[in-house]
Amino acid sequence: MPLFDEYPSTMPIHIASEPESRLHKFVLDLEFGELSGGLVEATKDIVTERCEVNRESVGKIGSKWCYLMKRGLDCMYDGFVKFNMEDDLVDCVVEFGDNRLGGEALFVPREGAESEDDGFLMDIIFDGSTEGSDGIGTSELCVWDAAKLADGPIARVQMPQRVPFGVHAQWLSQKELAAQEDWFGESSDK
Repeated sequence: MPLFDEYPSTMPIHIASEPESRLHKFVLDLEFGELSGGLVEATKDIVTERCEVNRESVGKIGSKWCYLMKRGLDCMYDGFVKFNMEDDLVDCVVEFGDNRLGGEALFVPREGAESEDDGFLMDIIFDGSTEGSDGIGTSELCVWDAAKLADGPIARVQMPQRVPFGVHAQWLSQKELAAQEDWFGESSDK
């Protein structure tokens, strides 16, 4: 988990004076009731926040991968880090590029996935070097193959307008969407 050394209760989030957080690992020994761990040496020079995982692997023995947002100079995220929790090593660092900042990456497992990182990472990236209809910049949805992050995005969808930071989303498969429609009493054929 990313931890701050301290965080004043009056500090708003995502401002330049916000303290830095670093990745820490803790191990609970349930047999002896002990806690061990601390700063992860492999990431000590990377300010990380917002840990994302394959939620289908949470709490299972052998869970290996997490995806940490990499904080940039403006306290927003200028990339993310794929981290191997078994070996405590950085697998890959993805940089969004100059004047490009992201929100919080979302992991979506591939249907029929055969490994924990068999899926997609998605994030909405704001590009401050472009000029949108509001004169501020543009946004795009970027999708990466989580097993091949170094290859770059496999899809980029230009958004019709800038999407502000702080937007959160959830991914639903066709099956999950149909279940939602059925639950609300609507026909799944609509």
